[in-house]
Amino acid sequence: MRGSASSVRAALAPYPDAVHVVLSHLGKDDDVHLARDVTAIDVIVGGHSHTVMRQAMRVGRTLIGQTGSRFQFLGVWTLSRKNGQLSVQYQLEPIDGQMPKDPQVEQAVELLRQTLVPEVVIGQRKTTWDVMHAGRSD
Repeated sequence: MRGSASSVRAALAPYPDAVHVVLSHLGKDDDVHLARDVTAIDVIVGGHSHTVMRQAMRVGRTLIGQTGSRFQFLGVWTLSRKNGQLSVQYQLEPIDGQMPKDPQVEQAVELLRQTLVPEVVIGQRKTTWDVMHAGRSD
């Protein structure tokens, strides 16, 4: 990821006054590393690790948020700039049937649902999966 961080730094450098938002699927731990390595990032909207972050995590000037998995929550970010100062708020809204539905979003979701294959368990591993030693015979 270190090489990726230098690419991101180079891409952001020509835009020092812009608000830099990264949509990441690195996972929370790597989002933290990215925020430390690329200090120009304002917000990281992350995924992959399925972490529910009820409050944004600050790493330097960067705020990181994640919403868990399986449509539990909607992450709401509000960014505004006044007199050159960036203000960022983050909150999680439960997706529980109480949220008003948007007809355009509903239509898009329904189209997506028609193409999805339902989850089917085809087997289970009887031992824990050690990702640190996956594929090694030692």
